[in-house]
Amino acid sequence: MTNAFTTFFEYVRSGGKATPTTPSPKGKKGEPTGPAALKRPFANRSLIETLPYAEPDDGVVFLREGERVWYGFEIEPVTSLEMSIGNAAQLSEAIRVMLNQGVPMEEGGRLIIERIKAPEQYLQHFMQHQAGSSDPLMSMIQKMEREDLALARERGQITTTRFFLTFYVRVPKKKKNIPLTEREFHAQKNTVNSRRTGLLQRLRRLGLRPKVMSNVEVKRLIWKYLNGNLAGSLPPAFSEQLDLRGLDARSMEDRSTAVQTARYQVAETELGTENPGYLTQGDRLIGCVSLTKGGNTTHPYLMNRLLENLRGDHFYIMVDFEHLKQGEQRSKIDTAINELDGAINNPVLNAGASSTSKLMRATEAMQEAEYRGKHFWRMGFTVVLYAKTRQELTSLLEQTHSEFSMISGAHAIISNEQLRRTYFNVMPFSDDLTYHRVSGYDLNVADTFPKYGPWTGAKNPLIPLRNRHGGLTGLNLKEGGSNYGVMVIGKSGGGKSVWNMNILLNMVPQGAKAFILDPKHDYDEVAYSLGGQVIPISPDARLPNGERARINIFDPTPGEDMPGPEKVSYIVAVFRSLDLITSRAHQTVIEAALQQFFNIRSKDIPDPGHPEGVRQVYIGGTLSDFVKTLSTLSRIGNDAISPELQIVKAELSALMQPYLAGGGSVLGDFLDGPTTVQVSSECVCFDVEKMYQNDTIKKLGILIVSEYIFQLATKTPGTKVGIFEELGVLADEPALAALVNRWFKTGRSMGLIPIGTSQEVKDFEKLGGVINNASWVIMTGLADEQLNVLQPLMGLSDRVAALAKSLTLDPGVMGEYLVINRTNGDEGAIGDVVQLYMSPEKNWTVTTRKEEKERRAEYTQRYGSRSEAILQLAHEQRTRRRI
Repeated sequence: MTNAFTTFFEYVRSGGKATPTTPSPKGKKGEPTGPAALKRPFANRSLIETLPYAEPDDGVVFLREGERVWYGFEIEPVTSLEMSIGNAAQLSEAIRVMLNQGVPMEEGGRLIIERIKAPEQYLQHFMQHQAGSSDPLMSMIQKMEREDLALARERGQITTTRFFLTFYVRVPKKKKNIPLTEREFHAQKNTVNSRRTGLLQRLRRLGLRPKVMSNVEVKRLIWKYLNGNLAGSLPPAFSEQLDLRGLDARSMEDRSTAVQTARYQVAETELGTENPGYLTQGDRLIGCVSLTKGGNTTHPYLMNRLLENLRGDHFYIMVDFEHLKQGEQRSKIDTAINELDGAINNPVLNAGASSTSKLMRATEAMQEAEYRGKHFWRMGFTVVLYAKTRQELTSLLEQTHSEFSMISGAHAIISNEQLRRTYFNVMPFSDDLTYHRVSGYDLNVADTFPKYGPWTGAKNPLIPLRNRHGGLTGLNLKEGGSNYGVMVIGKSGGGKSVWNMNILLNMVPQGAKAFILDPKHDYDEVAYSLGGQVIPISPDARLPNGERARINIFDPTPGEDMPGPEKVSYIVAVFRSLDLITSRAHQTVIEAALQQFFNIRSKDIPDPGHPEGVRQVYIGGTLSDFVKTLSTLSRIGNDAISPELQIVKAELSALMQPYLAGGGSVLGDFLDGPTTVQVSSECVCFDVEKMYQNDTIKKLGILIVSEYIFQLATKTPGTKVGIFEELGVLADEPALAALVNRWFKTGRSMGLIPIGTSQEVKDFEKLGGVINNASWVIMTGLADEQLNVLQPLMGLSDRVAALAKSLTLDPGVMGEYLVINRTNGDEGAIGDVVQLYMSPEKNWTVTTRKEEKERRAEYTQRYGSRSEAILQLAHEQRTRRRI
């Protein structure tokens, strides 16, 4: 009696030769009927017909006429920043134990690393939030950035790297052409599922974030391997499983129907074998480099170094591993030891140094197995390279061969005669293992596992950047941490301001508001380009309408009915910066006067939550109003003011007279009166350069502007970016430090992303609130001594120093930054090196170099518009690049 399973397996086990049978209408057993008669649509045997796959069923691949059943996982190694040298060695040891315990003897698997040209959907993911801008300059910047990335993808400069780990289970041998019964089929499925579940749990514990490969993922991996010329495009929507169940046999006679099957869909491109030394696949040439002799040792970063050094934009690295029978291997080694020992001790044979060396290695191998618990494995190591021209393929083969040659004692071969066999042997889910295999220990296998991988960044990327792996890393400063704070640290000229300007050029056109405290005119140009304001803040500064620039320190704080302790601390800090508070008695009188002033300058308003009640709300005042309250202060708390404090009060009142409007001091009109600075654009830069010429005025300006930015952020809905340059100035003053710590601690509650920059690690060390509440650290180049301070301060691994020292900078073109995302505060951090490419449009928008600023000013005068000048300069630069 036949059934769907036996009918199917009779066909696949026979390689398509057996004809499924069903009872005839007349009841004659075994007589083939029309619907079940299966014929090939083509006379010649094609690649489709010779594929070894029978089916992926729930991601399980049974092989035609084979002895293996495959299943697989896609793994995602941690980011580069997470993997220290010690962690890498520990991970190798943990993988070694997993392989020994999770993979039975005579079974094994294949590690598959795929690097291909990024598909269009990949770019779309990173550009999905790039909303169009109504401003012509911003619109062109976004347009050209998209085109640059698309062009880089076409050139193979934008790639994706993925890691797959596949395992096989041995199928008990049966006589030829005898298919698995339905019962045997389910038994194998149960075995596979049990093994897969066990390895899934083990891989999760190792932090490799495995995902079980589904039917579609299995077919896509096969399709990309067999269709290298199409690997960057979208795989087809596969019509069914990789078998013929459920397909009417008569339809196979019709070619148009036959090509709709999944078996035909996974092999769209014919494989050409007519050229010596390489295969052809569409417009691609294929070559292979295999290891034919293992090296003396391996190291945990073996695979990552190979990936970083391979220059190709399309290749596969295939590592086969097979768990050998330990008893047999030990017996062979033991026999070899005895024979060598006898040959060396026999004067007749006169064995030389070569035999002695072999004996030492054999003895060492036995000791490793017996006393250190190492298992014997057999490995295959092959790199499959895809190229567009013969010259490119030759270059890639030579480079890859050189990388293998760097492993001491290893020997690699560029496949020629065995190329076709090698290509199919290492194919995903193949029916055989690679022809070129070497012996090794379990630790050698574990060292081939990648220890870190590309960091794709945020799930909802807002800022697309490139990385050293050839892919993209998307950042979203509102994702990945308990707070939004950003620390930007690096040496002078390292690109800190350029980084911040890129943040603005990406986020402001998407609807974010920006407030910038700028002491050096670095941000004027980007503010103008964003249609923003540059507001000078100094005692003699004038606004465009002729009024003096003034920010009243007594304005109510948005969201507060009555001023709280932070408002009091802020005003006290302003008076302290003016040397008005020099003792504890001075501060006591000032704080008492402030409490009385707040009560006087408030009124009762109806409380919506309590229809019959009212609430007290502070309405604000000026410095003159406060001095009046101070001069009439009669009580401190519940007690009358003492004679000593009466003297202090009179002294303070006199000291404050020059700071009142018309009082004779240059600061009078700056401090006394209502706020005149009004914000009317999406990007506002507060120019405090003049206030940096005097230490007293500098602290005063930073305090006032910083508090004003905080108030703007509080009352402005949506996402805000606050950039605060030169945090070192704030770190030296307790009141200023408290203020900046408040930005970083409470910024998230109001949608504010505070970004603080400094050249000195010690500045952040003093600002404990910044370190504790910063979810992002952006580093440019740092000196060794600064790195030595930063590492223990933030609990960073030794890999941070290595990555920070490797950063490169090409001004105006590309700069590298080490991005550290502190996902759980001090508990953990992820990240990697990212590359910020400056398009000509962006560069001419933000550049502060003297000669470029002068040229931009010249073009602005010539074309009558700053935007037109930037676009013309960028066009000329792009034209020169093409020439």
